[in-house]
Amino acid sequence: MNVGSGEILVADEATGDRKEMVRYLKSSGFKVKTSSTEVQCLRQIRKNSPDLIICVLDNPSVDVLRLVNSIIAKRKDLPIVVLCSVDKAAEVIALLKSGVSDCLTLPIADLALLELVVNRNLERNKQASIRRKSEIELEKLNKKLVDSLRVLERDQRAGFQVQRGMMPRSPYKVGDVTFTHQIIPSVILSGDFIDYFELSDHRLLFYIADVSGHGASSAFVTVLLKSLSRRLHKEYERLALDDTAAILQWLNGELLESELEQHVTMFLGIVDTDTGKLEYSNAAHFPATILSSKGGTEFLEIGGLPLGLYENVHYDVQVLDLPAEFTLVMFSDGVFEVMSQQTLKAKEDFLLSLVESGHSSVDELSNHLGLGKAREVPDDIALFTVAKAG
Repeated sequence: MNVGSGEILVADEATGDRKEMVRYLKSSGFKVKTSSTEVQCLRQIRKNSPDLIICVLDNPSVDVLRLVNSIIAKRKDLPIVVLCSVDKAAEVIALLKSGVSDCLTLPIADLALLELVVNRNLERNKQASIRRKSEIELEKLNKKLVDSLRVLERDQRAGFQVQRGMMPRSPYKVGDVTFTHQIIPSVILSGDFIDYFELSDHRLLFYIADVSGHGASSAFVTVLLKSLSRRLHKEYERLALDDTAAILQWLNGELLESELEQHVTMFLGIVDTDTGKLEYSNAAHFPATILSSKGGTEFLEIGGLPLGLYENVHYDVQVLDLPAEFTLVMFSDGVFEVMSQQTLKAKEDFLLSLVESGHSSVDELSNHLGLGKAREVPDDIALFTVAKAG
């Protein structure tokens, strides 16, 4: 409906000045109908759905206040313009309170003013109608979004059960070495992943991985990592991967071949229980792994490039003698997001001091970092320890 072409219902007999008003409105492009009684007016509204009503307060055949209340009860959105003489102030106030859109005093010296009022109310009603339609559409979209989110959450919770089933048992003990971990996802699914298994009778492989991003897309990469772990476990001899650097290079090639467009940081180590040595390589994983023993607490060397970004990458191999009793403590970088220290250095120092003070179990670390109380975290957080008691 365009301004100047709406349908107007005049609740008055089109005689005298009123007849001229009707003629003027028609010449301005409006469709105009008249009704002389309340019953006729209400019937026309039901039948024709006019865009605007003009009521004449001086019409003895129509109780305008009652008519206005009847119209508003049925069509609250329908604009109503009342024409009245100057001595009807009390009635006008009552009508405005009832919901009348505009009032003009009779006689109308210039019918162009009436046309202006009519157009203004039609345009106002048009914009209100557009807003109502937009609100209805928005409500529908919001409902669809809520429904979709419920489905997504349900699917993610199902995915969480699958992902949790992929994780190794915790705690898991092989001889004197115990593996323990905890993962706290920022959403239902996590992009942090941990795995450990026996490569041979005396070689125990473990790693902590942090996939870029979080949520479903990152969690999908953890499924691939678990698949690669199984291959490595079953085909280690055939793959002929001599050390931790070679394993990272192999993983890097597999991730590039998958074309998942996400990268992974990883700290990967092998504990040899016969020789008491730790061999490890780092693919840009941060924070650095902490080695704690009676002899002291220190960060292990960091470096390397993430997996899944570059071809022909090289990784260093570090080998060290492990104390008779030790704990290796690993975190994903999401832990920094829940720490109150202001600088990265201060956060690293706090983690080191926490472990140095004897709080090196996953449960103790979780409690001191406030993760037991954290209902929501901004990034996935993984805690992982490899410990050997005397």
